[in-house]
Amino acid sequence: MIEQYIQLPSSYLLWHNPNTGNKGDIKVTRSYLVKGIKCADYTSTVDIQDSWPMIGIGSLDRSTEHGKACQMPDGRWKIVERVL
Repeated sequence: MIEQYIQLPSSYLLWHNPNTGNKGDIKVTRSYLVKGIKCADYTSTVDIQDSWPMIGIGSLDRSTEHGKACQMPDGRWKIVERVL
């Protein structure tokens, strides 16, 4: 669950979970219509903090994904193509 997010200019979103230290961003690289349906190509980077029970010991796992998402009739976005 995303605890906090910041909407920046229309093509960029930052999010951060202060409870876990996990954070990420989503950048829309291109938006377009497919048969009247709004779609967008995006790049997403996620940083997952793998904390060990001892403070200060752990690692950071960063992953980046590229994909395409389209807006459903109810307003939600569905990922239709994903490349890790």
